[in-house]
Amino acid sequence: MNNKIKSLLIIITIMLSSFSIISNASIIKHSIKQDVVYKNTNKQIYLGYVKINGNGSNSNLEAVAKNNLLVDIENKTDYVDFYINYTMNCSGDTDNGQIWLTVAINGQNMTPALATTFNIAEGVLKIEDIQVNRKDGFQFLIEVIYANVIPLYTNQTQAIGGGFIRKSTKLIEKNNIIPYTTFFTNITAEEAYNLIKSTENLTVVDIRGLEGCGICQFNHGHLPGAQRNDNPTTLYEKTTDILVYSINGSVGVDFCLDLLNHVYGKIYNLIGGYNAWVAAGYPLEGSPTYLQIMNLDSGLGSVSVEIKNIGSFIARDISVEIKVVGGFFSFINFTSSCINCENSLEPGVIKTEGSSKDGYIFGFGPIEITVSAWAKNAGIVTIKQEAFIFGLIIVIKVSGYGDRYKLEGK
Repeated sequence: MNNKIKSLLIIITIMLSSFSIISNASIIKHSIKQDVVYKNTNKQIYLGYVKINGNGSNSNLEAVAKNNLLVDIENKTDYVDFYINYTMNCSGDTDNGQIWLTVAINGQNMTPALATTFNIAEGVLKIEDIQVNRKDGFQFLIEVIYANVIPLYTNQTQAIGGGFIRKSTKLIEKNNIIPYTTFFTNITAEEAYNLIKSTENLTVVDIRGLEGCGICQFNHGHLPGAQRNDNPTTLYEKTTDILVYSINGSVGVDFCLDLLNHVYGKIYNLIGGYNAWVAAGYPLEGSPTYLQIMNLDSGLGSVSVEIKNIGSFIARDISVEIKVVGGFFSFINFTSSCINCENSLEPGVIKTEGSSKDGYIFGFGPIEITVSAWAKNAGIVTIKQEAFIFGLIIVIKVSGYGDRYKLEGK
């Protein structure tokens, strides 16, 4: 695009803008590297988001503003950063998108921030280092403008929100004041896996709903113990550590920023998101998965069996039931069960379950062994096997070549 067309587009969008102070606007760019720990002494105040999709002759604009925000500050006077997230896709040859953010404290306008692009861009638009006092009220205006020169086409929308500044409410435990968390840490898939394994009461948050069909993605696989959450405010005042993951990690950064100064535990963002976790080969939870009953074995007055997870997702709350009936005069009626006996079983992993914990099997004559296994997210599987018992010695029948029996005791 030549400079004349660019200049014309800028003139058109400025004329469309409703701000009286737009001539004093400053362009503020903000980016975060995923391989560093993000720290900022200013409180981060998330105001909303903007999406622009245009192809020259038509466009779809979306501006969402948060309202009735309650912002806690520790001191009577403090400094804050106001910000919104945005994505702009201007796919035409002669089009331009612009986003203006203006904040007013007690009716006094701050210098607005501008984001503009002639192609594709995403990021955070921020007004930084704004001094606020307790009991201050603030309002903000988000204005979105899309313009094209050939053919001449314009579209615009806006969103208005606001809130109040108040005294910080902190968690008080045993007369000690615990401060809010003021930074988050980016971690790799390996570090996230170890964190999940080693941290009790870790809150794992799946935010892929902010990027598409969250429930569809969640049901097809998610990190162990994860919960769907598209709204960071529902986690405010939480005391446990929080691990956040999006599809590729970028949206997770914004979500973590919104948690700063609102939670008490550590905050982690998974670098590369869900895609990095899958690429590293770490296990997923989902529905359904599948179990297989493997080797049936016998010991002295007992029976054991191997259960394998042959599905793609972690099996949760494994249950196994071993039932032995028969013998002369149907003397034997023995059941050994373990309900929710294993919290989880990862794909490809085998679990062994035996009957000895519930006592000895004793009798004489032919018997039938029935084994059933199921999980919270796996259907029931059952096998039946003929056997013979001599007191405490169990001989399991081998299929094929007539009626043969195999001593399986160890």
